Amino acid sequence: MKNISIKLKLLIIIFCSMALASFVVFGFSIKSIYNLSNEKIESYKIESYKNKEIELKNYVLLAKGIVDNYYLKKDKPDTNIEKLKRNALDAINKMRYTNNNYFWINDSNAKMIMHPIKPSLNGKDLSSTKDADGKALFIEIAKVANENPNGGIVDYKWPKPGQDKPAPKLSYVVKFQPWDWIIGTGTYVDEIENN
Repeated sequence: MKNISIKLKLLIIIFCSMALASFVVFGFSIKSIYNLSNEKIESYKIESYKNKEIELKNYVLLAKGIVDNYYLKKDKPDTNIEKLKRNALDAINKMRYTNNNYFWINDSNAKMIMHPIKPSLNGKDLSSTKDADGKALFIEIAKVANENPNGGIVDYKWPKPGQDKPAPKLSYVVKFQPWDWIIGTGTYVDEIENN
């Protein structure tokens, strides 16, 4: 009888040890899968942001190319520079791409030259305009464009068209030096993350 109880105790100990070992291995496996999944998600987000930055840069450079073309017409006889500027602004004002995204133009002093969604901003000094986090965004936009000849990224919060609540936004801005125009376009962070 003693042999049975010893064998039973031994079996119970072995079984419990195996069960515990299985739970520990299972726990580590779940944690490893969770960590790997988080790393993959984070890696995907970083890659998505990089791709979006490249896309925004290409769109802005396309818009800048249109302004360049208007600027090059200035050397023709009887050319009205102000008319060229108006035509360039009109062309950029009408441009749209994915999700009805648009372009705006401000100058180095944070004065809005053209904003197609909020034309009430046109001509206004926006140097004191701050986003929800207190960032003087048009000062930052001018700083990035002035310091980087090929343009650069600015992140801030701005209301989506038709909404009042600011949402995180990522924009690419580049300066057109001859007219002191800073051309920008952006996308909302949730649009990047949901793609």
